[in-house]
Amino acid sequence: MYLPQAKLKAYVHNFIEWLLGDLPSEYGTNWVRLFLLSLLVIIGNTVPYALWSAYIEGFPQTFNYPIRFANALYYPLVTFTTLGYGDMHPTGWLKALSALEALTGAVFMALIVAVIARKWMR
Repeated sequence: MYLPQAKLKAYVHNFIEWLLGDLPSEYGTNWVRLFLLSLLVIIGNTVPYALWSAYIEGFPQTFNYPIRFANALYYPLVTFTTLGYGDMHPTGWLKALSALEALTGAVFMALIVAVIARKWMR
């Protein structure tokens, strides 16, 4: 099946608009969905950081799993909010995961501002 370039471009544009606008916040109207999706991204990134914590320089190594999970939760929270204290930094393939999480966090923070502004303008 061959799609003309203009039609393919429209499909890609519509998908990106859905992915960044409708899915996370229903175009700036649903702050609960945005909050829950943010939590999902943070918790979803906590698991790989906990499992492969040896690839994060500065990560406190322990066999106590609740403490390891708490430390692993700290890193995605700092990364998602693009705060970046610098006390831990990933190596290897976790760099790509951290970069993707930081980009997602920046987009979601902008969406939070849009949702709040939209609520105030009503």
